[in-house]
Amino acid sequence: MTNFGRRLRWPLLAVALVLIAVGWLYLRPTSSRDQRAMAPPSHGTVATVAVPRPRGSGAAPDPEVRPEPPKFSPSKLPPAMQRVLDGNPDLAQYYALEQKVLPTAEERSNIHAMLSDPEMIQTVKNSLLATETSYSKDAEAKRMVGVEFLSDAINWEDNPSRPAVMQAVEDVMFAQNITSEAPDELAESLAGDKVELYTQMLHRSPDRAELLAEHARGKSVEPLLAYAKDSYDRETAARKADEIH
Repeated sequence: MTNFGRRLRWPLLAVALVLIAVGWLYLRPTSSRDQRAMAPPSHGTVATVAVPRPRGSGAAPDPEVRPEPPKFSPSKLPPAMQRVLDGNPDLAQYYALEQKVLPTAEERSNIHAMLSDPEMIQTVKNSLLATETSYSKDAEAKRMVGVEFLSDAINWEDNPSRPAVMQAVEDVMFAQNITSEAPDELAESLAGDKVELYTQMLHRSPDRAELLAEHARGKSVEPLLAYAKDSYDRETAARKADEIH
C-alpha cells in the first residue's frame, strides 16, 4: 500500500457511513405516499478513494493449486469476519495476501492468479448478488471482502480477465437487489457496495465508468452514481490543491 493509501484508509471508512446513507435515499423506491423527487444535496461529506497498493508482475501459478488458507487470530478480526474467512478458504487466502504491505514475488503471483481466475470472479459476483431479506453482519462481511476483491481486480491494470471483472462490476451496479421492503440497515449496506465499486472504476477506468453512467440514465441507480462522481471529483480536486500547496 502506498503512503497515500495508508493515509486514506481510515478516513474512507469514516465517510463511507455517510455516503452509504445518502446513496440509499436515491436507490430506495419512494412510496405511493411520497412521490416527490429527491435531489442530491449540494453539500456533504466527500468520498475518498483508496489508492491501490502497487502490484508486481509475474506468471500466475495454476489457479487450481493454491496454498492452504491461513488461520487468523480471533483477537485481531471481528467475529463476523472471522466466521466468513473460516467458511470460505479462497476468500481467506485472498484476504491474507491482500493485507500484505510488501508481498513477495510468489505472493504477488498467487494473488494475481486469484484476481484473474474467471471462476472466482463469478463466485464473488454471485456472493454480492445473493438474495438478502434481513441485515446480517456475516453477510455484510462477506460482501466487504468481495468488493475488495473486485476493486483489486480492477486496479490490476494487466489483469487478463479485466473484461470479466468489469462485467461483474456492472452486473452488481445494475442489480435490482435493494427493494422497498429491505430494512434500512441492509439497504444502506447494499448501496455502499455499489458506491465503492463505482468509485474504484472512476479511479482506474474512467472511460468505462462514464459508459456505465450513460447506461444508468433513467434507472434507479443513476442519482447514486451522479452523487458518487461529484464526491469523487471534489475529493480529487482537493487532494491536488493540497499537493500544490
